[in-house]
Amino acid sequence: MLFFWGWVAVTGVALGQSPIDRSKWLSMAPGEYVRLIQAGNVSIQASDALLLQKDKVGATEFKLQIGYRYTYTIVEVEEQEGTQLARIRVMYQRPKFRITHVIHVESDFSPPDPWSSRLIKHEMDHLAVSTDPRVRAIVDGVLGATTSYEFRWEQSAAPTDKQIREEINRSSVERIADIEKIIQLAYDQLDDRSVQGNRNIDSRGEFFQNLYTGRWLQEANLKTFRTYAAGELETWGNSIPVSKLEMHYRESWQER
Repeated sequence: MLFFWGWVAVTGVALGQSPIDRSKWLSMAPGEYVRLIQAGNVSIQASDALLLQKDKVGATEFKLQIGYRYTYTIVEVEEQEGTQLARIRVMYQRPKFRITHVIHVESDFSPPDPWSSRLIKHEMDHLAVSTDPRVRAIVDGVLGATTSYEFRWEQSAAPTDKQIREEINRSSVERIADIEKIIQLAYDQLDDRSVQGNRNIDSRGEFFQNLYTGRWLQEANLKTFRTYAAGELETWGNSIPVSKLEMHYRESWQER
């Protein structure tokens, strides 16, 4: 049995330059945003060159950090015409999880009350999406439960412990990358529906509620989520009551 720690950080919307201290804005955030800011570990900075390149006036970057821990057992190793097929049971422990955000604005963006501006409200919608409690439920489901893998090597000898660990770690990193991709997908869908924050979203509550559901994860069509039955995906999506989602999104949930 093997004991192992892994730590991986991935970043969405690769942004960031010319840091500007706007911490005063964060300290003056209205109550409905304070919890999101704390959960998302948020900073605000100016990034003129990058925003010009992206043809945007604002953007939110998230960085997802997941530390996974596991033991494993070998269920079976089968030799097949010069190859070794190993069936491995991996027992993940509950992973460590942290997400940080940088909100990028133009250097001349300085409204009297930034929190009433359409731009900051839109970036707060992004923050709500990536701190959605269902993301943590998905992380726990993908990297915090017992998982079976099959690995194959083109060799005559049985796989070594090192080879098995390398494959488990590779598969774990792939899963983390897919989790990052679903958050980015939710970001992209928010931008599409709101036209980069310039248009109100119809049925806002329904839009946010449908994110991260079993059907939504299936439609994302990513390798990690194709390995799970629809019912299991629904379990993660349904693990958070609607009332808690309404409380999480609060301002974002309401029609504007």
